[in-house]
Amino acid sequence: TMACYKVCKSLGVPATFYMIGIHLADKRSISWYDSVRAEPSFLIANHSNTHAYRNRYTTYYTNPDSALADFMKADQRLQVPYKIARFPGNNAWALQGKFRTTKLTRALAHAMDSVGYQVLGWDVEWRFKGGDMPVQSVDGLLAELDAVVKRKELFTARHIVILAHDRMFRRAEDAAKLKAFIEKLQARNYVFATMDQYPGVKK
Repeated sequence: TMACYKVCKSLGVPATFYMIGIHLADKRSISWYDSVRAEPSFLIANHSNTHAYRNRYTTYYTNPDSALADFMKADQRLQVPYKIARFPGNNAWALQGKFRTTKLTRALAHAMDSVGYQVLGWDVEWRFKGGDMPVQSVDGLLAELDAVVKRKELFTARHIVILAHDRMFRRAEDAAKLKAFIEKLQARNYVFATMDQYPGVKK
């Protein structure tokens, strides 16, 4: 988390940090959380309390009532400023009555929507393997981004949500890749914003 924090802060780039409630478990993790929360250009959002009972996705999503309760527990624990969430392990959207989900996540998306939560997914994912190794190169990720735009696959035109996972950047050489990727987007005149600025999101 702090590797991402340092890169984004050094480049003056706003970022949204989707956090998990149970990760606020000790003084060190709470210190990281406080650092992110205190930075005006960063936003904390809800990524559930248990990350789908520690990656038990089928069990989690087939019990939408308990999954909703899990998100509400994270809401209280993280003190998120806006009702913005991302689902663990699934690219789901529920925004202004527009839904893009799998069959597995549909019921929870509707439940979240019913309590005023906006579920935001992503358009491009920087994937990882072996637990924390970035898959795409910087240029490969840029090419993937260009292809998604060309195919008009964005959830909202002219707005690209890029998902990356903090564990991928704990090594200095990988943090340098994140920095290089951001700098290349800046050179293309991309404008960065937190997810509360995404079109249609209610504050």
